[in-house]
Amino acid sequence: MLKKFAKLFIISPIILLAFTLLTHTTYAEINFERISGDDRVNTAIEISKKGWPNGVSNQEKTVIIARADHPADALSSAGLAGYKNSPILLTFPNQLNSKLETELKRLKAEKVYLLGGEAAISDNVSNRLAAMGMEVERISGDTRYETALAINNKIGNAKDGHALLVNGVTIADALSASGVAATTGLPVYLTTEKSLSVNLPSEVNEVTIIGGTSVISDNILKDLNTQGIKTNRLSGSNRFETNLKVNNHFKFTGNDSILVRGLSSSTNKEDYPDAVAAAGLSSQLGAPVVLTHPTQGQEDIRNYLGARTGSTYVMGGEVAIASVVLNHLNNVFSDDSVTNATVNAKSGVNIRNAPNGTVQGNLSKGTLVEIHDFEGDWAKVRYNGNWGYVHSFYLSIKGDNHLLRGYTIVVDPGHGAHDSGAAANGIKEKDVVLDIGLRLEKKLKSSGANVVMTRRTDVFLTLSERVQVAEKANADTFISVHANANNSEKANGIDTFHYGKYSKTESEELAKSIQKRLIYDTEATDRGTPVGNFHVIRESRMPSVLVETGFITNKAEAEKFKTSAYKESVAEAVYQGIIDFHK
Repeated sequence: MLKKFAKLFIISPIILLAFTLLTHTTYAEINFERISGDDRVNTAIEISKKGWPNGVSNQEKTVIIARADHPADALSSAGLAGYKNSPILLTFPNQLNSKLETELKRLKAEKVYLLGGEAAISDNVSNRLAAMGMEVERISGDTRYETALAINNKIGNAKDGHALLVNGVTIADALSASGVAATTGLPVYLTTEKSLSVNLPSEVNEVTIIGGTSVISDNILKDLNTQGIKTNRLSGSNRFETNLKVNNHFKFTGNDSILVRGLSSSTNKEDYPDAVAAAGLSSQLGAPVVLTHPTQGQEDIRNYLGARTGSTYVMGGEVAIASVVLNHLNNVFSDDSVTNATVNAKSGVNIRNAPNGTVQGNLSKGTLVEIHDFEGDWAKVRYNGNWGYVHSFYLSIKGDNHLLRGYTIVVDPGHGAHDSGAAANGIKEKDVVLDIGLRLEKKLKSSGANVVMTRRTDVFLTLSERVQVAEKANADTFISVHANANNSEKANGIDTFHYGKYSKTESEELAKSIQKRLIYDTEATDRGTPVGNFHVIRESRMPSVLVETGFITNKAEAEKFKTSAYKESVAEAVYQGIIDFHK
């Protein structure tokens, strides 16, 4: 049977316009508002204006000033900013910026906490502040670790015995901690990777470690446990996943969010110029600090921000966080794109200058991309303002599109009514496969397919009747969904069957496309794509497969079948496999 996918791209401008107008987002719209200045000092001033439009209101009339090109001290002060309800402002070491002076006057500040010793911020700055009539109190230590300890001494060394611990060299996790510290009052302590850099105060009896073992080793955890300190760790596979785990773990009182650049702006050192002053605003708004890649939107971040009801304040200008990131987070893509997708490769995927060409860079898992065309197995995407190519297997198609427009696909959830199919471990096959089938139907329709269900409720059809549904619909593809069973509880995994009576080659190819996606996405045992003499795929004349999505008789897989997440992942993998086949 002739594949028709390629024909979709030979269309008139009028049809293309119609396709564009028909596409709509299913994600909640995120209201973005940028806060930025000409440089990092002025961005901090703009943040101060947003958070304190009428000046500081704390009893001491305090503000915090940290060194602009030294992020560790500013990030360590997040708890102090929350405790004092103070903005965090920035200065360069040797001179007070005139605009900063103006902002201090607008704030009606009377006291300044100056972070760091004279080597960090010179006496020229402190003397100028004093000349302006302000009380200046330095908080410093011989190292960044001791400065953090000194800052925490000002607010109490623990909140109900609890403190946060982050790596003081690779600053990214400190950004994640800053929003929590500012809104909860938890102090932030800094350490190196392999050993504690300071002794934690006796008040601390519980520590939440932010980051994986590559930034804070298990030796530190064991050391704390030996001291009788309870520990827990929040970490992900990268800084962005860690950030979301932190934000989901702690509760924030406000509805707004703060979006900051999560990668250093310098290739030579850790530098986060617009992010370090965000903690003060986080305290004012009760808002989490959310990290993003500066040029790539991430699906998990879109989902997190979309679930919150308030505004998202973006720290910094176009260089800090590109507008394309905000567009993609809002599911807004170019009019001339065919569809959008997310990177599903577990360790990221290379982007090349041509199919099988030279590697230009790498896109991390969850990155949102625009697909403008397909060339065989390669998707043509935008990358840093240029064209790039990504192997399409490592992309998951998302959102409404027309990639399956013109196809009729029959989805056949097995069994039904008095025929429960396999039954074990508290579940019945007929229920599981109907749920998966209905999810698959929705996904296929989002790609423009005409979907025909053999059943949408708990009814029974004979095997011949199921085949007749497909023949009557003149279907292009037939997908029968089942769950497996075996006398041995150890039997496990997924297999996708095909048969050779009709459309032998294409049925086998369809089975392989679906099976490959299922195994990659679910990480189930791969039972292959065997020939199966099942009536529904033997007698159907179009490319036909029967998918056994797991073993109900296996306790571990039965527990997965009970979760919405697993059934969704199976439906998603089958959907992506169908697109791969027709592509």
